[in-house]
Amino acid sequence: MWETINVLIMVLGITVVSSAIIGGDAIGLAPYIGLGIIIWSFITSTITEGATTFVRNSVYITTTNFSIDLYAGRTLMKSVINFAHHSVLYFIGVLLLPIDFGWTALLAIPGLLLLFINAYWVIIFFAFLCARFRDIEMILRNLLQLAFFVTPVFWDFRHIRSDRKFIVDYNILYYYIEIVREKRALREVEAAAKECLQIRRHCCNRYQSASSGGVSRESGFRRWGYRGWRCCASNREVP
Repeated sequence: MWETINVLIMVLGITVVSSAIIGGDAIGLAPYIGLGIIIWSFITSTITEGATTFVRNSVYITTTNFSIDLYAGRTLMKSVINFAHHSVLYFIGVLLLPIDFGWTALLAIPGLLLLFINAYWVIIFFAFLCARFRDIEMILRNLLQLAFFVTPVFWDFRHIRSDRKFIVDYNILYYYIEIVREKRALREVEAAAKECLQIRRHCCNRYQSASSGGVSRESGFRRWGYRGWRCCASNREVP
């Protein structure tokens, strides 16, 4: 509970400071910053806790025959449970703040699954690395403090200058946040799905017209189906 309160205070503080320094409406920035900090808390806890997974459980690893996947899974579940507690703050914000919450927001669920799946191998990787080199844990903590300001957690990446886009483009932590938070990407997925559905209908109509015109069903389907999906991949209209 205290960790959730800590996240709430952090969200409120950064929202007020960002609206005063960077500019913008505090109420409009709160959902963006809040969700970014909630996801960032999961990422940092996964990396820092994962780095000490084997070190903390060294006694059990050397005296039992349990698989190392058990210890990595315990660390991941701890981070997921904390993430679930922090997510309550966002759902409270949905009720109190003017947040655009449509059906496309459900596409954040696959993003969360990708985040959790990738978190597992990150835990395994840093657990092995820090079991051999103990000083890497402190290096990771310092790098994560720096990465918090470099990653667009509380600032909008669209405001950065074009000659400094590489700060965001080559930041892998940015993509882990945006697969859950960014609504523009979700809308693009919805638009692409609608476009592919229209092309599928067009191919079916051509398929039926080819069948009624004396062309075999198989050749008609191959002709218009293949051409339709090629046009879908290249964002062109079907001729």
